[in-house]
Amino acid sequence: GLLFPNTYFIPVNYNTVQVIDTMLDGLNQVMQQYNLAATAQQHQLSEYQMVILASIVQREAANNGQMPLIAGIYWKRIYQPSSEIGPYLQADPTVQYAHDTDNPPSSADKYWGQLGNTGGKVDPSNHWNTYKFQGWPPTPIASPNLKALQAAASPAQTNCYYFLSNPKDGSLICASTYQKFQQLEQQYLPQN
Repeated sequence: GLLFPNTYFIPVNYNTVQVIDTMLDGLNQVMQQYNLAATAQQHQLSEYQMVILASIVQREAANNGQMPLIAGIYWKRIYQPSSEIGPYLQADPTVQYAHDTDNPPSSADKYWGQLGNTGGKVDPSNHWNTYKFQGWPPTPIASPNLKALQAAASPAQTNCYYFLSNPKDGSLICASTYQKFQQLEQQYLPQN
């Protein structure tokens, strides 16, 4: 999560540590250039929590335009919890990460697969299972891009706690209560 995704010009003789240091420097440069740590602090987030949130947003969003709202919903779940969710993030990408950590896929192209009905079977003692553990997961789950970092540093204000993507156009639809979310699921998602 701390290795900033970008195009780097790496000398041929660099070793692994030097490549990693280059990518870490890339994150530090972006953080400074866009004043992300100070912006995150204005939203009650440490720099590391902001990177964690950005990593979740990176995995959750279908496009960059969805990122501020998704960040705002996850921020709200932690800092203004509803009585329905409580202090749980309940982020599916963290559960995917937990599942893949507990059951490493046989090849790289099988990571981040749909959980289907296995989501509920994810180890309840896995700290990335944000349905079972309160607050932020212990580490980032992916390397966020600049748009995800910006969204996490300055999450959109929203009254929503739940969201889904409209399968027809990919737009984000959100709801303030679980009952309204269930109605949206019935309306927008194919029924099995």
